Amino acid sequence: MAFDAILHQTWSSLLRAGIGAALLFLIYLVLAVISPAGLGMGDVKLAGIIGMFSAYLGWPVLFIAGTLGFLLGGVVGVFLLLVRRAKGSTEFPFGPSMLAATIVAIAGSEVFAPLFFAA
Repeated sequence: MAFDAILHQTWSSLLRAGIGAALLFLIYLVLAVISPAGLGMGDVKLAGIIGMFSAYLGWPVLFIAGTLGFLLGGVVGVFLLLVRRAKGSTEFPFGPSMLAATIVAIAGSEVFAPLFFAA
């Protein structure tokens, strides 16, 4: 990212990446402190990386990646409950949902961004 910012003179994107990393990291850190059984510190660290890469591409990508991660994690949890592969107390990793949501947000940002943000 830094090389791309130097090459294309996109310093605002690099600044946005730093802000996005800090923002998503802090949101997940607060959630992990409030509910230590819900999120682990690995999820918090991953959130910082996801925030950095998605915010570099734009605020809508960051918003979609962050929001979709929780939605996808919830869908997975409900699905596991419905097929009786999990109970209410079952723990499952949140990282794969975060990564899948980020991939969808990056690949589909042109499709999803107009749904959340007015042009």
